[in-house]
Amino acid sequence: MKRTRPTISTGTGDSGQTSLFCGGRVSKTDPQVAATGDCDELSTALGLAKAHCTHPARKEHIKAIQLDLITLMADISLNRYSEESQDFCIKPDRIEWLESLGKCIEDALPPLKDWDLPGADLESAALHMARTICRRCERSCLLVPEPHRASQTALLYLNRLSDLLFLLARSTSLPQL
Repeated sequence: MKRTRPTISTGTGDSGQTSLFCGGRVSKTDPQVAATGDCDELSTALGLAKAHCTHPARKEHIKAIQLDLITLMADISLNRYSEESQDFCIKPDRIEWLESLGKCIEDALPPLKDWDLPGADLESAALHMARTICRRCERSCLLVPEPHRASQTALLYLNRLSDLLFLLARSTSLPQL
């Protein structure tokens, strides 16, 4: 019987190497690849939160973050020697959006008086899981040596995103958010 593989399987990674977004091949254990994988995991955790989401606006916020993460993964996996690398970086206006949304949510929440334990509901638990993955993603990005490290804007985005995810997790108990 002839063995075939799915068309998405190129076989080029069978030797333990993979391609970077703008060219070049590196080991699958390379810090850039690990950071990109952590970002992909973050997007998947957000997908779980979105699947459990009960509020249309919050669902749209999560979707917007997932779309930002596609750009962020390109930023992380860039070959920094490439001229095209600046075309695929996350833009500062996305950080401003995170901060603005975070401020709106924080203003609507009651003051935090105790530790917010994950697990109030499925959506909140998934958002807290995404928050912890986001923090790991940020650490992974910082482990990538210069000059291959993600842009400073990407690192700022991840830092602000973990704060926003905490606020989004707390907001699941509010009907208007």
